[in-house]
Amino acid sequence: MSPCSSKDVGASIRKANKAGIPVFTVDLACTDETAEIVSHVETDNYGGGKLAGDAMIKALGKDGGKVLILHFKTADSCVQRVTGFTEVIDAHNKALEDGASKIEIVQTLPSEGKQLPSKKSTEDFVQGNKDLRAIFAINDPAALGAYTALKQVGMEKQVTIVGFDGEQAGKQAIKDGKIVAVGGPDLAVRGRREVAATEKVVAPGWCDIHTHYDGQISWDSLLAPSSAAGVTTLRVRQSSSQGTGTWLVRPSPGSCGAAFPKRRASRTPSHGSWGMGAAKRRSPTGGSA
Repeated sequence: MSPCSSKDVGASIRKANKAGIPVFTVDLACTDETAEIVSHVETDNYGGGKLAGDAMIKALGKDGGKVLILHFKTADSCVQRVTGFTEVIDAHNKALEDGASKIEIVQTLPSEGKQLPSKKSTEDFVQGNKDLRAIFAINDPAALGAYTALKQVGMEKQVTIVGFDGEQAGKQAIKDGKIVAVGGPDLAVRGRREVAATEKVVAPGWCDIHTHYDGQISWDSLLAPSSAAGVTTLRVRQSSSQGTGTWLVRPSPGSCGAAFPKRRASRTPSHGSWGMGAAKRRSPTGGSA
């Protein structure tokens, strides 16, 4: 589940708990302590908002100027993004160097996290604010809606847009010069530092502790069908061991390995060699297995 409200989603999760359905949540954590969550993975929305603030400061430089925020106040994740953004801007204004101008957040308007409402809010605002310098949009669709509105009135080069998320459309907009940056954490770095998985399930990915790939591993780099079924870690069980006496390979307990008899006399054709040749012709194993 990807909750919209960290508190209200608790009722739905409790219903799933009662029905015996395991619940995983992403992006926004449930704060209802009576709801049982198997595991939770989230974006650092507050930290991402602070990074968006840093990007805005860098883009505007010493000139500063007026900033419009396109918000989505009913989503806790967006509230965290705006909180991080405004804190960085406020701290910047308090520590201004001589000759630098403030970055002034002049208005917060609704975006609903969608292009069309964001476009409408931007259109209405710029009619009486031709000196607007920048827009912080809480996600990529809001940023793209703002750009469309600015382009219609010829202000797309005057106004700097900082978005959030870094979806494919947002990344392409950066390449096209429509927006300057998107807020969001460095997930690879933050994940190594901050993921606490003790006694929890980290999904997706399954561990298979009982497999018989000791032969197949020599010719199948994908180890199908396990890899296709979501297995990311597996334990290879030993299928056979070097034997003695009349066998070339002696199966071990629990083995799925094949056994071929040794050559019985120096002048007698090896039944084992014949058997292995037949196996190679009828299966994908090849000689290595």
